[in-house]
Amino acid sequence: MLIDKEAYNSRLSRVSPGLKMLMSLYCIINCIAADNIVTSLMTLFIMSAVICGAGGLKVKRLIHFLKIPLFFTVIGTAALAVEAGKTDYIISFLGIGITRSGVVYALGMFFRCMGSVSAMYFLSLTTPVTAIFTVLRRTPLPGFFVETAELVYRYIFVLFDSYKKINVAQESRLGYNTLRAKYRSTALIGGAVFIKAMKQAQRSFTAMESRGYTGDIKVLAGEYTLQAYHIAAAVIICAMLTVLGVIF
Repeated sequence: MLIDKEAYNSRLSRVSPGLKMLMSLYCIINCIAADNIVTSLMTLFIMSAVICGAGGLKVKRLIHFLKIPLFFTVIGTAALAVEAGKTDYIISFLGIGITRSGVVYALGMFFRCMGSVSAMYFLSLTTPVTAIFTVLRRTPLPGFFVETAELVYRYIFVLFDSYKKINVAQESRLGYNTLRAKYRSTALIGGAVFIKAMKQAQRSFTAMESRGYTGDIKVLAGEYTLQAYHIAAAVIICAMLTVLGVIF
């Protein structure tokens, strides 16, 4: 919900979501296809600058959102630097170690991932989810797929809130004091959240049917602007990143 809140508060929230989705998708594809650190770094820098400069998000908040993907990216790419059966080890143990070529490859993959993540954050931190699903409804994607994704996204937070309440209640009763208690509490909270999900699904479906649901969720689309300078800025950014990918 924090990302949703930042997206609604962004100064770019009323800019055409279709343009932002196309720009984000292009930057991700270009970052992966270019396969060089310069393009990845520039993608990370430009996307972050747009999010904070044009969107109005504080740099501290952006760093906060980047912590989780940064953690998993570091763990995932660090393993790529480890190789076996080589001779140019920097550090080795029992025939397995870190090589220079492995470090270069791992760094390239790391910055490529972070560049792509920044492009995704550009979309998610400047575009409300309702706007994204509005655009997806206009694509050839099956309506059932889009509606299911929207409902799943919405109820993730409902179930997470239920999980937090149960977890606090268990901790206040020393439910995680011992290893045996941890296993028991984990099993209980899993069962409770599953039951909560089933009941919530039944109540939601009943409420939707009582409001005339016939298999298609109707959502009011917001009003968005698409100015010439919006298109020009997107084209300039994409062209610059493309040129960098070709040069380097």
